Amino acid sequence: MKKLTATAAMAAALISGVAHADILGFGWGRSADVTNYEKMSVEAAVRLGSASIIGGRGTFKASDELAVYADAGIALIEDLDAGLSFGGGAIYQLPNLFKGSKNENNLKAAIKANLHYAIASDDRSATYFDGFRTRRVGVEVDYSFLTLGAAGVISGDIPNAEERVGIPLSWYGTAGLEYLNESADVDDCSNCGGSDSYFGLSSSVGFFSTIGPGQASLGLEYNSIGFPGGVALTAGYRMSF
Repeated sequence: MKKLTATAAMAAALISGVAHADILGFGWGRSADVTNYEKMSVEAAVRLGSASIIGGRGTFKASDELAVYADAGIALIEDLDAGLSFGGGAIYQLPNLFKGSKNENNLKAAIKANLHYAIASDDRSATYFDGFRTRRVGVEVDYSFLTLGAAGVISGDIPNAEERVGIPLSWYGTAGLEYLNESADVDDCSNCGGSDSYFGLSSSVGFFSTIGPGQASLGLEYNSIGFPGGVALTAGYRMSF
């Protein structure tokens, strides 16, 4: 009973110990011009931040304006043991947003939505006073992370980039809203878990270019969940079919 009581007192600390993990999933890393996507593509991708993900993404073009994608990878979330991350989303192009403007042929815009889920575990410990002495208890804690997001996407080509830097170069940017839910469950103690939810803003900027048989990307992301928020570096290499 002493162990369960002490473990229950840890519930809030278990969540706060890993709270505000970086938003899960990979960087966008490509154009908003869904019309010119190939039918299918696969990508090796990495995200480096408080939540680092190493894995891949597959994308399927469902129509001229709509594409769907799925992600999977190994999740390294703060100081937890290595876990798994998976999820996906969809992007819908807005082909008429810049119609009639002087940038109609260069700027492309879309909206996208995503859902990602990650699981990880860790051994945690805490001290408590049982009335006679200070004791330490150790527990196995299972963590889960759920993120939902929606954002606008814009992209364009950099004029004369190939002449200046030797490769064709394009840019992308995103801005939107993110929701994060973090949960912790303690083994052998059904009442010792807890959860927290957060809302915040997210944004990203990056570059992509055709290099060899595929397309490489490099980007930087920021989300405002927690203080001072989280920054992540993203990169990928995509092959289309």
